[in-house]
Amino acid sequence: IVAHSTAVIHAATVIPLSFLLCSAMSVLVGSSFASAATMGTICMSLGLSMQANPVMLGGAILAGVYVGDRCSPVSTSALLVKQLTHTNLFNTIARMLSTGAVPFVLSCVVYVAAAVVEWLCASGGSGFGAASAAATAGSARAAVSTNASSITDIGGLFSSAFDLHWLTLVPALLVIVLALLRVDVRLLMLASIAASVAVCVGVQHMEWAELLRLLIFGYHAQNPQVAALLDLSMLTVMATVCISSAYAGIFAETRMLARLQQVIEMLGHRIGACGATMITATCAAALACNQTLTIMLTHQLCGGLYGDDESERSAQAIDLE
Repeated sequence: IVAHSTAVIHAATVIPLSFLLCSAMSVLVGSSFASAATMGTICMSLGLSMQANPVMLGGAILAGVYVGDRCSPVSTSALLVKQLTHTNLFNTIARMLSTGAVPFVLSCVVYVAAAVVEWLCASGGSGFGAASAAATAGSARAAVSTNASSITDIGGLFSSAFDLHWLTLVPALLVIVLALLRVDVRLLMLASIAASVAVCVGVQHMEWAELLRLLIFGYHAQNPQVAALLDLSMLTVMATVCISSAYAGIFAETRMLARLQQVIEMLGHRIGACGATMITATCAAALACNQTLTIMLTHQLCGGLYGDDESERSAQAIDLE
């Protein structure tokens, strides 16, 4: 997907296409981290080599990778919300798609406008704004590794490391088809993982021992240029989830946040449960810088706003986790 989609990126369209490609990748894999480390890294490298504004380009990539974290059927964040709130995942995703449609379209408009401004500045070729943009882009390119920033032929590079057979699309297609059929997300992920294993063994001719190492420690390419773009391990992400879950359990059992819960309930009486939840979630995200801990903390702190039985279910859900 990365090898073929990046072929459509051009200097005039790199900013809006980076947003769209990162959005599509995050929906398929359900992870902002994995999307940023693959499609995001490559879009940034290509964009810098095309003299794109690094600030706008970085913003487009960051905005794009979080689209799937919000509404992908295989997103662990969406699944965690579903588990804690006892709601139907696909109904929740449908509502998120409807509420996220306007911000998504507005984001596309902003990035297209940014691309037009970039093109006008480049065609002018002079003036303080053009010189400033060029200096900023040069500083950003200097901060990126030489291997990553100098890569332009992504398809050729990946062809040297992988067999880009059409069968490699099967795991992604399974995610799309089974999600449209509203298949349980656990079965959906298992089917995609099984297909991925079959592709690794049958198409990429990977040894079973190598496959096992990849599943545990992540992917590490032998080609240094491919490694600069695709080396990825989920161990850090898994550790973050485990530690966040432990924190949530400690807070629940020790009632360390009981007074804060009372303050939030008072706030809820003044501005409504929805407003209080939004403020709590925003503050929790700013403090925790972690989606998993933010979701769990917000659920714990705001449980009283939605009835006493919700707080009890919260403790039970954390025990189950």
